[in-house]
This record gives sequence, C-alpha cells and structure tokens, in this order.
Amino acid sequence: MPLRDGAEWTYEVNGRLRNSVEEVRVTGRTSVDGQPGFVLSGALGESRLAWKGTKLVASELSGISYSPAIMLVDFGGDSPKWSGEIRAYGVTTKASDSIVQKNTSFSLSGRKYSAVECSHTLKFGSSTIETKITFVQGLGIVALDEHRDGQFLGSIRYLAGP
Repeated sequence: MPLRDGAEWTYEVNGRLRNSVEEVRVTGRTSVDGQPGFVLSGALGESRLAWKGTKLVASELSGISYSPAIMLVDFGGDSPKWSGEIRAYGVTTKASDSIVQKNTSFSLSGRKYSAVECSHTLKFGSSTIETKITFVQGLGIVALDEHRDGQFLGSIRYLAGP
C-alpha cells in the first residue's frame, strides 16, 4: 500500500446486503507494532497499517483489532502463521491465522500488473474466516474476497487510487 498523508483509494464494494462505491483515505498517523503507521478511514471503519520491512502489518482492520499486529502481505515472500487475540464489538477472543501467498498477475483497465495473492484462514472459536487479498506494489489492495464458514461475506475491487 502506498501509505502516505492524503492518499486515497476508491473501491467497488459488494456484500450480501449492499453494493456501493466507497472511498478509503489516510486520515492520520499512528504506531503499529512499534513502526510508524497510518490510519485509514472509510465507510467500513478504521484500519491501522504500517510497513515493517517488506511486510504490511495491521493492528486494526475495519474496526476489528489484532494483538499482536497481523501480517497482511510480505513482499519478501514469507508465509507465516499468526496467533493472538482479536477484539470486535467489545469482545476479545483468541485467534490464529495461516497465510499462504503466491505471485500472480492482475489486470486493471487493460493493463497487466505483477501481484501477490495472500490467502488468510483466520480461526477463532468455532468460526473460520477465509480472506483472499490481491496486492499490487504502488497501488495497494486491488481485490479482496471474504467468506465466513463457507458463506460469502463480501468483496472489494480497486477502481482508483495512488
């Protein structure tokens, strides 16, 4: 993600209950896992992200907090496991995430980009959330698809941004 003051992205958001076009913008600075980071705000809530070497890490995503920060992608090629706690809607629970990533390509407006696709399997309690995120360096997140216990939750697609 090209994280910098004033950066802004526009996404097509598709969910079970609504479809819309939403903007996400950098609205402030913060610290994430000891690294200088940024607050991103949009209709789906706040996120707190930072670069830690080649890794993009998050302590909060759309209002859900992660302790320690969770890795979203590693452009160095790592596919680690994560375990810690998530906090959502006032409830804290233990969770684990296995991450598998691979190099791929992504087409946007007739142009083909090199990309990294990360598949996350987040387990907590009796639930599993599977999230596939596609990243393009210089653009950020260009696609995201999410399922909970096999049921579609939503997707986003990049429309415009840095």
